[in-house]
Amino acid sequence: MKTPILFLFVVLLATSVPAQQPASSQEAPKKPTAVSAERSDTPTREQLKKLFDVLEIQKQMGSVVSTVGRNMEKMLPESMGDVSEKQRTALENLNNELYGKLMTPEFLDKFLAELIPIYQRHFTKSDVDALIAFYESPVGKKFLREQPQVTEESLTKMLPLMQTQVQKIVAEMDYENRVRDIFAHQGESATDTKK
Repeated sequence: MKTPILFLFVVLLATSVPAQQPASSQEAPKKPTAVSAERSDTPTREQLKKLFDVLEIQKQMGSVVSTVGRNMEKMLPESMGDVSEKQRTALENLNNELYGKLMTPEFLDKFLAELIPIYQRHFTKSDVDALIAFYESPVGKKFLREQPQVTEESLTKMLPLMQTQVQKIVAEMDYENRVRDIFAHQGESATDTKK
């Protein structure tokens, strides 16, 4: 089933951004509110762009995309049988081409532009200053330097586990047939299905 693979890819991209506060911060996470965008302590676009530069978000995303591409073979259905070295290389090249076309500079610019209002809702100016200070510190730089390797090692272990788990749960739930049933009853109104 291709949907879990695509969903996993999207989740991996979303989680590849190291945007958490350092562990030393004991503040409880803030709940987003409609008013929070109007606060006087809302970080500026320029301040957030600096944070994104310090976080090397584009590099981090590229690393995750590359790792997923190299590990796609582990996510192939068992029905495809053993994959030869030539097929493995061709698949890796195909995935690298796909992700290269997806992750264009224009797309990444749009992605970062979409992140700005989200960060503005969740972080204050002082939060962003603290994050910048942390990621510019020696341990913050080490975290960023080691993160691609940590991500690759984690994904190498996680992808096969995730694929096995998804296949098991999809089979247990009879997921595909249940989805077909849902869409087979498209003509029914919401009140008909509640009966």
